[in-house]
Amino acid sequence: FLMDTEGIDAAHARTKDDASVLVMTVLLSSYFIYNSMGVPRRSDLEKMSYFSKLATSIAVSQRKTVSQDDMEEDDSFELKNHFPDFLWLLRDVTNTPTGDDGKEISPTDYLLKKVLKKRRAFNENEGDRVSCAILSFFPCIQCKTIIPPSSDPVVMQNIAARQS
Repeated sequence: FLMDTEGIDAAHARTKDDASVLVMTVLLSSYFIYNSMGVPRRSDLEKMSYFSKLATSIAVSQRKTVSQDDMEEDDSFELKNHFPDFLWLLRDVTNTPTGDDGKEISPTDYLLKKVLKKRRAFNENEGDRVSCAILSFFPCIQCKTIIPPSSDPVVMQNIAARQS
C-alpha cells in the first residue's frame, strides 16, 4: 500500500489540514518518507513544527495521551512502538556529505550528526523540538539521496516547463 500525500505547507492547504494529513499518514504508514529538495540544514527543522506537535494529536492507549514530560522519560514514552520507520529522501543532491573531519559520511550519518544532532530537550527552539520529536517518535531513521535527472541546465528547464 502506497499513499502519497500533499506536502506540508502546500499552496492551497490550511495549517489544520497539514497537521491532520501528517497525523493520518503517520498512523496509516509502516514506512514514512519525508521528501525534500537539497541537503537539509539544522535551520530547516524550524519549518517542520508539525512533527513536534504529533504527540499532542495521538493517543497511545485508551484515555492516555503523551505529554512533553513523558517524552523525556524513556520508560513511559510509547509512541516509538507505534510509529513507522522514517526515511528523509533528499532530491537533487549533487554533493557528498562530510563529517567534521572532512571525510565522506553516509547521508544517514549526516542527518543524525549534523541536522538532527541528538538532543533530549524539548524546551529549546523549534528546531530542537522537531529534532527531538523525530529522534523520539520514529524507531528507525534513514536518509537517502537522489541526484538530479541532469546536470544540463537546458534539460532541467525543459523538464520544469513540461511540468507547468
